[in-house]
Amino acid sequence: SEQTASEQKEAASATNEKEKESTQGKVTAQAIPDDFKVELSGKKTLKGRELKENEFCFVVSDITEPANPDIVTKNDKDGNFSFYLPFKEQTKDHEYKITEKTKTDSSNSFTVDSTVKYDTTAYTILISVWADGTVTVKDKASGKELEADKDNALKFSSFNFTNEVNTTSDSGTVQTEATKTTTYQFAPIVRLDNKNPAANRFTFTLKETTQGNSSLSGPLTAKNDANGKITFPAITYNKEGTYTYEISQDSTAINGIKKDTPLYKAEVTVTKNSDGSLKASLTKLVKGNSTITSPSNDKIVFDNTSTSTTTTTTNTTDANKGPTNTAKGPTTGDSSEIGLFTGLLVGFVIVLIGTLFSFRRRKSSRK
Repeated sequence: SEQTASEQKEAASATNEKEKESTQGKVTAQAIPDDFKVELSGKKTLKGRELKENEFCFVVSDITEPANPDIVTKNDKDGNFSFYLPFKEQTKDHEYKITEKTKTDSSNSFTVDSTVKYDTTAYTILISVWADGTVTVKDKASGKELEADKDNALKFSSFNFTNEVNTTSDSGTVQTEATKTTTYQFAPIVRLDNKNPAANRFTFTLKETTQGNSSLSGPLTAKNDANGKITFPAITYNKEGTYTYEISQDSTAINGIKKDTPLYKAEVTVTKNSDGSLKASLTKLVKGNSTITSPSNDKIVFDNTSTSTTTTTTNTTDANKGPTNTAKGPTTGDSSEIGLFTGLLVGFVIVLIGTLFSFRRRKSSRK
């Protein structure tokens, strides 16, 4: 049957729509233009600090035709990067390798950052350009076909790299800045009569008073070692801020010892370095109502004292003058030594009187 003019127009329109849909995002095989390019895109992520524009360098190497020069690109401020691979004719399974540059290259104005751990992933892909202008990209290792971008059939965005910043902390330990943590450790000092006390002699408490930004789940306790050092467990911080603490000595009485019981108030400030790492410092220290300048662990000191002392007595003999007591006297309250001293003194007096009396009798008998 013959179609009316209106039906023919509708049929032609439908055909045009189908052709438009089938060719959207494609290039016809009859005339592949010079600007026909397959776009390979990726994303660079940097953990530990802010990413900079043009900081990292990426390379596509032609494995099928090694004589072709590498295609090089760098990331934008958001970490995005793209390669554009030109094709002038139909090709099947043309092999490429995509990597991140990890060595300094003056020809591309690229310098490796020694504080960065680079991603060494290598993507090996096979690109086919078909007669109808369509493109397929496969992962060579798995044989899986990659999906094209929904808005551009010639763009494939599956090539991502993640780098990580590493730095060395003040204590010499390597810190992974992706975790963004640091530590501070309180280590006060205790003395007994200005000397080192016996180990585990005294007990101390570290309590946090920070409001709304806690670093501890509860108070910490510690005892002194044989050098008088009190080492509390290290405190870990994962964000910037100011943290406050109180350090005190256990006030339980110990016979014969007077404890030093000041309350130390300490302030630790956590800041971020230029490379994104965290640093914790003791920034304020108050003893009672007095602020201590240049705060440090060795200025948190507890001076305990003994409540009784012992005086020793030493007797020396002078060849001409007889016994001489070099001490002020016997220890107070020692009755046995007082009795002995008194007995010796009385005996000495009696002998002296007897000697004088005998001398006078001999003198009288001579007369």
